[in-house]
Amino acid sequence: GNIWEDFNDNGVLDKNEIKVSVDYRYFLYDEAPTYNKDLGVMMAVIANYSYGFEGKTITTSEYKNEESEINPILVQFGFEDLKYVVPETYGIDKFDICGLYLGNHLFINEGKKYQIFMVSVQGYPTQECWVSNFEIGINNDEYFESTGLHPEWTNSKHHKGIDVTANRAFNEVEKYVNEYKCSDIDDCIIAVTGHSRGGGITNLLGKKLKDNNYKSIAYGFNGLNVTEESNKELLKSYTNVFMIDSASDFVSRYAFKQMGFTSYG
Repeated sequence: GNIWEDFNDNGVLDKNEIKVSVDYRYFLYDEAPTYNKDLGVMMAVIANYSYGFEGKTITTSEYKNEESEINPILVQFGFEDLKYVVPETYGIDKFDICGLYLGNHLFINEGKKYQIFMVSVQGYPTQECWVSNFEIGINNDEYFESTGLHPEWTNSKHHKGIDVTANRAFNEVEKYVNEYKCSDIDDCIIAVTGHSRGGGITNLLGKKLKDNNYKSIAYGFNGLNVTEESNKELLKSYTNVFMIDSASDFVSRYAFKQMGFTSYG
């Protein structure tokens, strides 16, 4: 389990604690995953730590207590080989970026060896990423004449800024998995989580992982709507993706459904 406390703006320790159940079997599934509330809480905590943690929280774990300059919650939850990367950018799409906290964990369950790859999406490594949130894109000549070509915008039904960012993130995830995947495992699962802009990127990253035959599970929190796809059966076919929204959060209502936007999963 994990317990942490927050300091308020005056440097006084608040009394609230959150206990998080950590069980790697939550990530395992055969045909299709089902929503797991405990896994959702764990993923929400991981997503929260993608924003930064200096002086913000105290964490203790019954599993292990280790320090990490990259991401303290991932090391507390047992993930190793931690990396932080910001996918490379090209030309006019310099705002379509995110940060990625990456780690992996090996464990044995019922005689089988599994490897969990964790991807925590930091939506805003820079404030300029807000530009990408509003870069919905439009598939016509006037748009391309005004903004140039966008070869990394691979699906014109998708929110352009999030699609480009998710494609760049996917390339980094593949690099990491290829570098650290063990040869003697029975199965591996890629888990993705993110909040707000990171939640929208999580949605398309979960879709792209499934499209490329990676066993994966994605939990996005208050993510942007990212696609104009209207085929409901296709949208629901991404059973590896779960989106959790708060009705009071404006971000999860944008891009607006009145414009035809929704999410996968």
